[in-house]
Amino acid sequence: MLWDLDLSHEFRLTAEADHVGPTLLPRLRAAFLWLGERLAPPQPGPQGEAERAWSQWLAQGGTDPEPAMPLDPGTRTMLEVFHRQMAAPRARAAQEDPTTDRRFGLLPPTAL
Repeated sequence: MLWDLDLSHEFRLTAEADHVGPTLLPRLRAAFLWLGERLAPPQPGPQGEAERAWSQWLAQGGTDPEPAMPLDPGTRTMLEVFHRQMAAPRARAAQEDPTTDRRFGLLPPTAL
């Protein structure tokens, strides 16, 4: 249902897990940690020189020329840069396939 409604979610596989049992407390701890991080996300650390340059590029509209220095792919700024760079190709793809804008693709119907 979450997939069909295109709601962001994740599943974690745990061997030998059930609704109760020895894995219950570790799974609950992980769930509450996840929830806590969504309610109060950790604040990003100070930006380095490259990240500041790319943040400024974004703030100025993200037009050429791009900063010459490489950006750490693990930063929030890199995610914003990636989304900016992919905006035009995604828009073109969405004209042909409206499901492009979904977070999750559409699965074919299954027969039971």
